[in-house]
Amino acid sequence: MKTVKLIALDLDGTLIPESQRVSLKDAHAVRRAQAAGIPVVIATGRLYPSARVWLSALDIHTPAVCCNGADIREGARSVYSSTIDPAQLKEAYRALCGFRAKKYVYCVDNIYCSKEDFDAVLFHKWGKKELARGLVGYRDGPDEILGAAGSSAVKLVMRTPDEKEHAKIEEIAGAMEYFDVVKAEATHIEFTRRGTNKGAALKRIAAGMGIAMRDVLAVGDSMNDYEMLRAAGTGVAMGNAMREIKNIADDITLPVWESGVAHAISRHVFGEDAAFEAVLGTE
Repeated sequence: MKTVKLIALDLDGTLIPESQRVSLKDAHAVRRAQAAGIPVVIATGRLYPSARVWLSALDIHTPAVCCNGADIREGARSVYSSTIDPAQLKEAYRALCGFRAKKYVYCVDNIYCSKEDFDAVLFHKWGKKELARGLVGYRDGPDEILGAAGSSAVKLVMRTPDEKEHAKIEEIAGAMEYFDVVKAEATHIEFTRRGTNKGAALKRIAAGMGIAMRDVLAVGDSMNDYEMLRAAGTGVAMGNAMREIKNIADDITLPVWESGVAHAISRHVFGEDAAFEAVLGTE
């Protein structure tokens, strides 16, 4: 078993199931690792305002990787930001306007979109309290959305369940060499500045802590976790992970609804496979 000195965890589909409730086993495992002196880093596609409720609930105070690595936070303070050039964002946004896909421009602390692109499922996930605090700013049309984002945009998200549209969007995106494009969820295609990903952000954080990447355990489920799992000494895919993530992982744990994070920590940090249920108990 490799030595683990730092743990990096994705949120949605990894720690957070569709119920939007972290299991008691996963929460216990995270706290147990921290009590053993192993810092835990959250690495998510979410904005910090949407992620901080989970950081607080799990008592995590290490730097957080947000927006697929485009924003690194120490509490409310952004210590690293990889913004998209406004001209390049405008080119991408306008090139994709012909699709039915809903579009969201993520800045460091808020999101801009049209009222027509309201999505009850997605917005519920971001958090009702944060929505009430102005997490989402509605604007009329591309010019107002892009104008509001200005030079502070860190991610462009396209959301559609239409697989044919996905293929066409990815084809257009492939011609834009200044973006990294990932399919973060089954319905999401996300654009960040070239070279911006969770793996690069995690390397920054680990270096700042004096921890070698070979001593990092990373757990994730989707394509925006790809670089993170590749960069870590031990990359673990969730049981519900995309096929591509399972293919490059060093190990596959249980699905999110079976507390896969707890199982991964039990196995790779404490070497307690056989004692998993006894150590963590039942909910």
